[in-house]
Amino acid sequence: MANPFEDIILRRFPHNEAKGFFRKPDIPNGPKARVLNDYTRVNPNDVLAFYRYGSLLGSSSSLLFTPTHLWHPKGSIALADLKGASVQEKTLAIAFNAGGAMGAQPFKCDTAEDAAQLAGFLENLAMAPKAEDLVQQAAPKSYEGYSPEAVQWLEIRDEVMRTIDLLSERFQDGRLNLLEYEEKKADLLSRL
Repeated sequence: MANPFEDIILRRFPHNEAKGFFRKPDIPNGPKARVLNDYTRVNPNDVLAFYRYGSLLGSSSSLLFTPTHLWHPKGSIALADLKGASVQEKTLAIAFNAGGAMGAQPFKCDTAEDAAQLAGFLENLAMAPKAEDLVQQAAPKSYEGYSPEAVQWLEIRDEVMRTIDLLSERFQDGRLNLLEYEEKKADLLSRL
């Protein structure tokens, strides 16, 4: 199985060179070389993406992503240990598993917007591989012994029921009236 982190980084990491976000394959050699000076233990070919923050003249630093680790100025965090991220003004706090306990690593970003963008990306990175593993583990076991047509019908049924639940929430919130709710529900059920 391919590394799920690598795929997520290459598809979802923001790319905006003006703000310091760089993603493979569009990483210019100049910024990459400056970042790699800070991370001598990282193989340059393993770099998938990085965020460089701080001033060009004063202190600057970066977060660097490889297929297995997030590198920061004080060390690295295994991507499998990521638990999420939060933002407070311009500070990004990355939550991770530190040997059974929760740890947090703070990072100062250039702007609150940059911190929020990184937090959203890290949330996706922390959750997606685990969700994909759950789907892969559950799907074959759940529908074992069923024909492809039966599996397709079950998937459609599940989607219809989820949609009816969403319609019910909208009705409860007052965004749908009773007539609209009943018509849409009847239409969905008629598809089964």
